[in-house]
Amino acid sequence: MLTQKKIDTVPSKKKYHDGGGLYFFKSSPHKGKWSFRYTRYGRAQEMGLGVYPAITLSTARQRRDHMRTLLSKDINPLEERRNERQQYRREQGLRFSDVAKQCYEERKLSWKNKKHRKQWIQTLCTDAYPILDKKPLGELTTNDFYEVLKPIWYSKNETARRIQQRMQTVMSWSITKGLCHEEKNPAQWKENLEFLLPRSHTVQIPRPHPSLRWQDTPSFYAKLCQLSSYSALALRFLILTIGRTSEILGCQRREINRENKTWTLSEKRMKKGKAHTVPLSSEAMEIIDMLWQKHNHAYLFPSSVKQNTPLSNMAMLTLMKRYFSQLDAVPHGFRSTFRVWAEEQRPELRNAAEITMAHKIRNPIEGAYMRVDLLDQRRGLLEEWA
Repeated sequence: MLTQKKIDTVPSKKKYHDGGGLYFFKSSPHKGKWSFRYTRYGRAQEMGLGVYPAITLSTARQRRDHMRTLLSKDINPLEERRNERQQYRREQGLRFSDVAKQCYEERKLSWKNKKHRKQWIQTLCTDAYPILDKKPLGELTTNDFYEVLKPIWYSKNETARRIQQRMQTVMSWSITKGLCHEEKNPAQWKENLEFLLPRSHTVQIPRPHPSLRWQDTPSFYAKLCQLSSYSALALRFLILTIGRTSEILGCQRREINRENKTWTLSEKRMKKGKAHTVPLSSEAMEIIDMLWQKHNHAYLFPSSVKQNTPLSNMAMLTLMKRYFSQLDAVPHGFRSTFRVWAEEQRPELRNAAEITMAHKIRNPIEGAYMRVDLLDQRRGLLEEWA
């Protein structure tokens, strides 16, 4: 059995047994941790009982005795504690965003860099809140934080790494403040998220798709107009609508409204899973009219090899390699070309340009209040682009 004198004199970095399942780990000359070990249905389990010296030997023994009483009633102490904490958290009603804002307000005073202060909370607003605020703070698990990072870990690794560090800071802060009664930070990297995601230095940063300068696009498009194949028409339609390859090749007659001059894609057809309407410029409508006269297939850009199927995914890329091999560009790169053009030529229509590309509005505040699709602005933008 332990005594106060023994606790004061035994070596650090070792665990000592007091009896009845109570253990003391001495982490430093004046600090340590209490734990309770027990076996239930043949499975060994261990739970923390608090830190020393805040929890004295006498209090630790009282807590151990309480746990043993629960076991005698066939109640698992760990499950009982978990249930109590969940009930407490539900009563608190706190969400991750609540404590993140409190943590931010307290810590930002020591940050001299204004850009860092702004980005710190903005990245959490954009990427973390939508997922983490679905649950009360205390019910968040490691998997919830993993779900925040998974979509951007490869495409925006540096941003994802910073978000992970900020989520870890928020959770550590909330635990220290007693707002979240977790023994282990579910957002921490070491011995936690590191088992679910590769280390940053092993993640390959994706190379941007090769693209033309927007100043060179008109001459390229003029040469493209000299070709009459379905692949050439599809590539022209891609350039005019800023669609993705899969969206262009999968385009069907029923998606085109010739009267309203629109092309509507269902949520199943979109990368982000949200329905999207594309206003068609006069040039795009000329291609539509041409295709209406050329064939009556369901797909606008049909395969010449297989019936009732569209062109292959490689059709437009193959055409570019065959006729424009001197150019360092691919079909998807025209989205980047359009984005640069819009940013330089029509910066006041940035939101319209983002929606044209079926992107999420980058500013979370603007995005939250954006309830219109800016169809007229986008129509004018694409007409000018054409």
